Formats: sequence, C-alpha cells, structure tokens
Amino acid sequence: MLTEQKIVVRNLINDVWNSGQLAAVDQLTTEKVRYQCPLQPTGLQGRAAYKQWISHLRSAFPDLKLTALTYLVAEGDQVIGRWSLTGTHNGNLSIIRATNRPVNLAVMAAFRFTDERILDCTLSYDLFTLVRQLGLVPELPGISPALPIPSMSVPV
Repeated sequence: MLTEQKIVVRNLINDVWNSGQLAAVDQLTTEKVRYQCPLQPTGLQGRAAYKQWISHLRSAFPDLKLTALTYLVAEGDQVIGRWSLTGTHNGNLSIIRATNRPVNLAVMAAFRFTDERILDCTLSYDLFTLVRQLGLVPELPGISPALPIPSMSVPV
C-alpha cells in the first residue's frame, strides 16, 4: 500500500533524480531539508543546496537513473528504500574529471518526514566501489570486479 510519504519519495526519485525536474523539490521537501551521502559526509542543508547537488550529479552523470530494487518501507515518520543507481560519468564530479565510465551502485536511502514533506535524506552506498568503477584506484589482486546488482520485480 502506498502511503503519502511513499508517494513523496517515489516522486522525488522519478521526477527529480531521474528526470531532473528540480522545481519539484519545493513541493516534496521542507525549506530546511538536510541531505547526506558518502560524497557529502558533512551534509547539505536547505532546498537551494539540495537542488545544486542534484544538478551537479546529473551534470556529472547525464544518464543517471535510480531503479527500485525493493519495496519502500514506511514506519512512523520514516521511509526507507533500496535502488540501483546507474549512469555514465561524462561530466566533472567535483574535482574528478569525466572518465566516461559507467557506474552501477546499490543505494539505500532513509527519508524522515515532517508535515508530509521530506526533512532528512540520508543515502548510503559503497564509495570504494564508485571510485573503483570510475578507474580511480587500481584493481587489487584477489578482489573481483563489482558484480551486477540483483533486481526484483517491483511496482513503482
């Protein structure tokens, strides 16, 4: 069953992250939304900073796509989900020049709500896998390359 909060998360993923409709952030988040991920460990605060970060990532990965791997789970004021993030690094990512390499990461995200809008968003993914897929660290003996992320048939 889709709760209002799950619908907000689904819209954030589809409309903002996958389609680049940054104006939708205003309807889906609070004014003081907080965002944290391995590339932003100290976090960002506010809609403007969040929009700027999304724009930056979509510029670095123009074909960025998040695909649901599991159902969204809601409890109280929180929603948690798991996605596959795919894209090709065709633009600069902070100080990392474009490598033109594809990436495929498993991403877990936890969202906390207030007044039916996202207040906090915390993404978790393996930063080492990301830098490895971008070719920024050498292959290590005995460690196999990243395997494809298994998917489930999940309604969106």
